[in-house]
Amino acid sequence: MYDVAVIGSGFGGSVAALRAAQAGKRVVVLEQGRRLTPADLQAGSESALALLWEPALGLHGYFRQALLRHLTVVGGIGVGGGSLVYAAVLLRPEHFDAEGWTAAGVDWAEELDPHFEVAGRMLGRERNPQRGLQDEWLQAAAELLGVGDTYGATYQGIHFADCIACGQCITGCPYGAKQSTDITYLAQAEALGAQIQPLSKAEILVPHADGWRVVLRNPKTKQVSSVEAREVVLAAGVLGTVELLSACRDRWGTLPGLSPMLGRRVRTNSEAFSAILHPAGTDVTEGATISSDFYPDSRTHVTNNRFPKSYGFMRWYLSPLVSGQRRRETVRAMLRHPGLATANARARDWHKRVTILTVMQHADNEMALEYRKGPAGWGLRSTIPDGVDPVPVWLPQADAAGRAVAEVSDSQAYSTVLESLLGMGATAHILGGAVLGADPAEAVVDADHRVFGYDGLRIMDGSVVPENIGVNPSWTITALAERACAQWLGA
Repeated sequence: MYDVAVIGSGFGGSVAALRAAQAGKRVVVLEQGRRLTPADLQAGSESALALLWEPALGLHGYFRQALLRHLTVVGGIGVGGGSLVYAAVLLRPEHFDAEGWTAAGVDWAEELDPHFEVAGRMLGRERNPQRGLQDEWLQAAAELLGVGDTYGATYQGIHFADCIACGQCITGCPYGAKQSTDITYLAQAEALGAQIQPLSKAEILVPHADGWRVVLRNPKTKQVSSVEAREVVLAAGVLGTVELLSACRDRWGTLPGLSPMLGRRVRTNSEAFSAILHPAGTDVTEGATISSDFYPDSRTHVTNNRFPKSYGFMRWYLSPLVSGQRRRETVRAMLRHPGLATANARARDWHKRVTILTVMQHADNEMALEYRKGPAGWGLRSTIPDGVDPVPVWLPQADAAGRAVAEVSDSQAYSTVLESLLGMGATAHILGGAVLGADPAEAVVDADHRVFGYDGLRIMDGSVVPENIGVNPSWTITALAERACAQWLGA
C-alpha cells in the first residue's frame, strides 16, 4: 500500500511526486511509456521508427500522434511525459479573467504568482541568447508585417550554457540542457524514495475502504497487474485522463458519480501552422527548436520551429498555401503546379531547409470528447457541441506570417494537408475535459483539484484548465500543480 499513486510523469505528475515525497509520503509514479536514455533520445532525433509511439504497430518510441475526427494531438509518452518532447517554451498567460477561471472563486493571477516563480526555477527558465538564420528571418517578417517592435527571444526551460543549438528539443535533449521533468522534479522525487514504474498504463481505478486500487497493463507484454494507494493523483494528460475516467464511469462502472462535464469544454490554443521551404543548401537547424516570436496582433502569437531529422515524415503533411476556398484551391494548385506541390517530398535534407511557424490565438474554441465502443474497440471520439466556436482549422494570421517569412527568405510558403484537404486542426496544447470549477454541475474538480464525489482522487494536468490561455501551457500546468500540492500538503 502506497500513500500516493501518481498516474503520469509530465508537468503535473512530476510536481505531485516530488511534493508528496517531500511531505514524507510513500509515492509510486505510474507511467505507460519507458524510461529513456540519452542514446534513446539521440536515436529518436535521427529515426522516426525510434521516435514514434504506437504499440499496435510495434513502435515503442516516445512521441505519439493521436488522430481524432476534428483534431490531431501530439504529445510525449515516457518517463518525463510531455516534457520530453516539448520545445521548452515557458510563457505566462496575460489574463485569468475569463469566465472559466472566475467561476472557481479564486484570484488565479494573484494565487499563482509564487507558484509560477517556483515552477520557473525548477524548470530552468532563461531567455534564449542564441540567434540563427530562422530568427533573422522571423524578425524581418515581423517588420514586413509592421509589428517588428513585438519581436523578441523566447523564455525557455533550457540551461543555455549546456545547449549545443542542435534544434532537437522536440525529440528530447541528449545533452541535459533542456530541463525536462525527468531530470528535475522526478530526479529529486526519486532521491527522496519515490518509485517510478514505467510501462504501466493505468486502465481502471477502483475505490475501496482503504483507498484505491489502480489496475495496470504493460503496453508491450499486455501483462495485467495492480497497485494500491491511499490517494491517487491523475496526471495522464488530457487524452489519458479523460479516457481513463470515462472508462471507469461508462464501461467498468467503478466511478459512476463523476461529473457529467467529464469530456466537455476541451480546447486548444486556437493553433494553426504554416511552413516555409527554403532553397537547396539552406541550413536553419542551428538553435533551439523554438527561439523567437512576435505578435501580429494583440491576441495572436507566432513562434518559429526547427525540426530534427526524424521529423522528415512531416514533409508528407504539407500542401501549397492557397487563398479562397481551401480544399478546392489546394486541389487546383496541386494539379496546376505539381512541381511546387511535391517539392517537400523531393527535397534532400528537408529538415535543414524547412521553417515551421506555430500560430496561437487567445480566442475561444471548444469541442467534446466522448468515450464510445467502435469497430476498433473502446476509445475517445471528438464532437463539436451545439452553439460553440469549433477548434480552428486555419488562421489568416498563420497564412500571412508564412508568406512574410517566405518573402524575406526568398522561399516558398506551404500549408498542411490536414487543414486544407481534411478540415482537421492540430495541436500539441490540448486543454480541458476535466475542468476545475465551483460545483459538479459545471466542473469535474474543485479549485484545489479534488474530484467531486471521490475522496482521495485529484487531477493535476492540462485537463483541469478551463479556458484557452493563448500561449504554450506547460508553465501554467506546472504552476497549477504546485498550487494544488500546496493546498493538499501544506506550503
